Amino acid sequence: KFDVSVVVPRGSELIPNIASTNTNIIEADGLENKSYSNKAVGELVKIFRKEKPDVIHTHASFSARIAARIAGVPVVYTRHSVFPNSPRVTHGIGKFINGFANNITSDKIIAVAGAAMDNLTEAGVNADKITVIKNGVKPVRKFSEDEISQIKNSYGIADEFVFAMIARVEDIKGHDFFIDAAKNIIKDFDNVKFMICGTGGYLEHVKTRVNDENLADKVLVTGHIKDVTAVMNIIDVNVNASFGTEATSLSLLEGMSLGKPIIASDYGGNPELVISGVNGLMFESKNSSELEDR
Repeated sequence: KFDVSVVVPRGSELIPNIASTNTNIIEADGLENKSYSNKAVGELVKIFRKEKPDVIHTHASFSARIAARIAGVPVVYTRHSVFPNSPRVTHGIGKFINGFANNITSDKIIAVAGAAMDNLTEAGVNADKITVIKNGVKPVRKFSEDEISQIKNSYGIADEFVFAMIARVEDIKGHDFFIDAAKNIIKDFDNVKFMICGTGGYLEHVKTRVNDENLADKVLVTGHIKDVTAVMNIIDVNVNASFGTEATSLSLLEGMSLGKPIIASDYGGNPELVISGVNGLMFESKNSSELEDR
């Protein structure tokens, strides 16, 4: 029913994954890892005029939205994140300019959480352009006891109680607060392990801090993991300490499909997922002592 093409940066690591779905791939130059560049706009305009799509869908790429407008093609934009808005875009002329830029470059906007919609409207985007469609995930496969035992052994985990953060390792994800809480809990409890799973620009900082504070026996920093399902099966509590970007967390949803309880910051879309005392507990974002208490 649909003829789908995906535009990616030349040599993108996503290409093998996309190719496995028999989707047409178009590699483009100039698509730097940022929302806007003049080179990307020019390249995308050429592609859009050649392909003549009925609809263009973008994620964070403002370049693609501008190129779609130049090429005369309707454009839908999905907002995946919740950012602390600068006062410059929530009041006066700044709000007007930001709202105008987003309204004129999008026919419709999908927000993956109510908090993402609020984030957009606070900065001047028209609410009638936005539809909230919350993220969903396929249920994670439940492993057998033998499989769980093998995976625990591979990480050096015996019968300890396991807390985990499975997320991009960036400052805004709150790993420092997770480590702060872990450091104090380890003083009082021996039968615990903490896992930090993922990679990102903050990974070396996290590794250095864990090693310098002699926490490596209790705080496992795994780096990138290919099989999130395996880790999700061995943890006892799924932790999210984000204080930026969080909308509807995929890792929290995946854990929920296995019945894993949550401890999450009150930032962004997290309160839309966690019913305190039912499927998890909330804490004030950036408050490591409250996270420790939970």
